[in-house]
Amino acid sequence: MSLKSMLLEAERQAAIMSMLPVGFGDTLKAHMERKGFTQESLAEAVGMDPRTIQRMISGNQASFRNVIAISLAMGLSYIEAEDLLKKAGHLFLPTNKEHLLFMQMLQVGGFGDLEVVNAELSVLGVQGLGG
Repeated sequence: MSLKSMLLEAERQAAIMSMLPVGFGDTLKAHMERKGFTQESLAEAVGMDPRTIQRMISGNQASFRNVIAISLAMGLSYIEAEDLLKKAGHLFLPTNKEHLLFMQMLQVGGFGDLEVVNAELSVLGVQGLGG
C-alpha cells in the first residue's frame, strides 16, 4: 500500500469518525445505518435477540465480546471498533492474549460469518463472540 493510498484512507476514516455521535447507542445506530444493518439483520449476524440490539441502542451496556462481535459482523475498521468499545466503557488490554487476537482480527478484517469465526475460536480454546 502506498503512502498516498494510506493518506486517502486516513482522510476517509477521519471523515467518518468526525461525524459519529458521542454516546455508544447513537454511535452503534450510526454505524448500522452507514453499513445498511437493521436491528434484526445485525441481531441475526451476531446471534442475538433483536431486543438486545435495541437495548444497546437505547443506552444499555454491551459486553466487550458483544461489541467485538458487532464490529466484526458490520465490517468496522479497527479505529471504528476501538471507538465503539471505548464508548461502551471497554478498552483493549495489551496484556490479554484474547484482546490482542481480536485487535488483529479487526485490523485484518474480512471475518464475515460469525458462526465460522466462533467455531475456529472454539478449536483454539477461545470463548466465542456474540449471542
